[in-house]
Parts: sequence; structure tokens; C-alpha cells
Amino acid sequence: MSKQNYPEEIHSFEESAYEFGGCEYRLCVSASPAVAAAAPGASVAAAGGCGGLTVRLEFSLPRLPAAFQRQVLGPEVRAALAAAFQGVARLLPDTAAAGGQEAAGSSSSSSSGSSSRVALDVDVALLARLSAGQREGWSRSLASLRLLLAGHPIRQVFLALEAGTLRAGPPVVCCNTPGQVYVIKPGDEAVALVFPLRFSSRQDVAMGVACLQEFVEARRGAALGRAPLVSYSSREPPGEMAGVDLSSLLPPTLSTASSRTSTAAAAAAAAAAAAASTSSGDATAAQLPPRPQLPQAHPHAHNAYPGGFLSFTFSRRHVTGPQMEGVVWSMASLHTFVAYHVKACKAMMHSRMRRRVAAMCELLGGPAAAAAAAAAGAGGPGGVGAGGAQSLAAVGPAAAAAAAAAAAP
Repeated sequence: MSKQNYPEEIHSFEESAYEFGGCEYRLCVSASPAVAAAAPGASVAAAGGCGGLTVRLEFSLPRLPAAFQRQVLGPEVRAALAAAFQGVARLLPDTAAAGGQEAAGSSSSSSSGSSSRVALDVDVALLARLSAGQREGWSRSLASLRLLLAGHPIRQVFLALEAGTLRAGPPVVCCNTPGQVYVIKPGDEAVALVFPLRFSSRQDVAMGVACLQEFVEARRGAALGRAPLVSYSSREPPGEMAGVDLSSLLPPTLSTASSRTSTAAAAAAAAAAAAASTSSGDATAAQLPPRPQLPQAHPHAHNAYPGGFLSFTFSRRHVTGPQMEGVVWSMASLHTFVAYHVKACKAMMHSRMRRRVAAMCELLGGPAAAAAAAAAGAGGPGGVGAGGAQSLAAVGPAAAAAAAAAAAP
């Protein structure tokens, strides 16, 4: 935004950037004809002091339930956002943000489906007068709107803990990612954050549980003795979630659906057996095996959290000073971090399996298979010689079958 950094020609444009978790940043730059027609290399003053250049930054979160949406975009959150950028950017009213959303709805499906959107009108003239370091700092802040919105509930309780005004209270269920929730349990001297984990498949559950257990193992080391307390339970919810029922907040996942499917299959089998007994008579019915018992669902299957519960306990020293924002970001994006870890593990495993399969195919279809086929051909057109049989046995049954097929007339 400095005078020297202005491009030779400034044109109006719109640019969208998507972030993990279904979030979208949208930059809308509008230049007046006077600014667009400025001569190459013209200064800011020659361009009208940036008066003809308008920059609007929009940010949208994915659709959340109404109660959770107020946690990340309610009046209190909007007031904090306006105060954070006071003097540098002006928070536009909801109507202006909604108008921008409708204008961009035809070009972005996520924009049309999003109901959590904020818009900031950036003061370009002020940024142009700042130093390079100050502009860099404000640019990073504008690019961190997700942290200010999604981490607002965690930040507020951490600020109270740092100030010493936090009091023990009931657990609060929060959500900033569709399909995932977390629980904040405030105390007089500490704050506990509990993350129930959901996964889409049994394979993801196995890899996710292995990742979550590493949090606890790493915390036991001497190097992390002053780190926040970490605990993990694969089945039972921790004590901080006493009285919290999550079954009605989110739909069931694969674990619950699979148990219901198996129950329905068992019920269908029992109904078929009953119909067969009715058609064959009482004597045949007496010889039928007893009715199979329906499988019992997991005691916590109604909560649909097969990944277990990961808990962090923070004291005042963990959230004091500039480290607070890093802690807020880590906690607000924990679900995304675990999901990324699971995907990375699956990609690594698939890559290793593909390399092993390629090596096996090279072994079976490469020079060894050619040598085996040549040895098999030496035994004559009608069969495989003794030397060929030994070579084929060394290569494997697949190569032996291929060589025998090639040697056949």
C-alpha cells in the first residue's frame, strides 16, 4: 500500500481464497476511473490520495446451528471485531454483508450457502501512510479473521482466567466446525476444554485414536512438564462433561449407523425365520433354532463420538502474555488438525502400498518373469521342464501361470 508499491494500472477486481473448514476470504477492490487512468508510476497523491480506491474484505464461515452461530458471530463478537480494527477498517452492517453475499452467490456455491459472513471496509489511505512493518502487521490481522471469530468463546474465558476474574460454572457447549463440538468447563484457577471426536469411518477412528493418544504420551515427557494437562478417554466422557448431553446436537455417524444396520439385519433375519415357521407348520417350527438376540449398542453410541474425548486443562501461566493467541488458534482448530493428520496418514499408507505393489509387479513382470518364461519354454510346447519349474517356483505362482500361458500353443 506504499506509494512505490502501487501497480502501474489499478483495475477493479474480486478475488476469493478458501481456507480449511469451508471458510472463504473474498477481496473486492473497486477503482474509480480517475485512479484506473492514472499514469504509470504515479504517486498516491496523483491518484487522488487513494480516495478513488475502495477495498472491502469479506469473510464467511460455514453454516452452523443458530445457537452456535451466535457464539462466533453474535453482537458481542461483532463489537469485538470492530474494536480490533478501529481506525484501519470499518465493520459493515449485516445488510451490506448480505448484499455482497447475494452479489457473489452466482460465482461461489459456498458463499450462497453460508450464513456467517462479515465485511470490512479497509481504509487504504491510512495503510498507505504507515510503515512497511505496520502494514505487514495489519495485513496479518486482516488475514486472521477466522481466529477472531472462531476462537472468540475460548479467548473470552482465557482473558477472564488471565485477569483473575474467572469463576467456576457449568460446562458450555461450543461449535465452530460443522459436525464437531467442544466443551468449555470454567473453574476458579483453571479452564478445561474437552473435545469429543467424530470420524467418518472405522479406519479413520483407528488412525485418529492413535494420534490422540500421542498427546498424552508426549505430555509425560520431562520437556513438557509445564505444558497444559492432557487426558484422553476412548469411551467414557470426562468428569468435566457431567450433565452434558450431546446426542441431540449432532446427527449420528457411521458407528451408530452401522450398529443400527446390524440390528435391522438381525431383526429381518428373525422375521424371515418366523415366516418360515408359519408356512411349514408347528412341527417344523419346533425344530427351528432359537431366535437370535439383537446386538447391544455401545453405551455411548447415541452420542456418536467413536473417537473418544480429548481434554486440556489450562492454568493462568499458559494463557498469559502474547502466547494466548497461539493457544486460542491451536484449540479453535484442533478438530481440523486431527482431520488433517488422519488424511495425511491415509495418504502415506496408500503411497507405501502403491510402491510395494509396483515393486511386486516389477518382480513378477520384469526380467525374472522373462527368465522364467524362457526356462518354461525349454521344457517343450506341451509342458514345463524341470529347470523351468524351479525358476517359476522362485518367482511365484502368478508368473508361473503367465509363463505357462505364454508357452501354450
